[in-house]
Amino acid sequence: MASDPRHPLLADTSSLIAVANTDQWDVLTESLALTTTYDASYYETQLIRAVESVLSPLGWDRTDIRRELSALEDTTLSSFGSTSELS
Repeated sequence: MASDPRHPLLADTSSLIAVANTDQWDVLTESLALTTTYDASYYETQLIRAVESVLSPLGWDRTDIRRELSALEDTTLSSFGSTSELS
């Protein structure tokens, strides 16, 4: 149910990857209510707060940080090369 509280799940990543490559993934995600998405805006806010805590003694605030970050170019993993080049 959407109204059920969600709790973080600590799991061994290699075990999850092993299960993800099997037909048991659907069973696992449904039974544990796992999701493969995350709230990017939450993590962006946390990042800005962390950077602000480091840079605030130097006179920087969230507005300054966001302005500097907005000038950066977004990149994707594919811009770093294909995964076949890594093996």
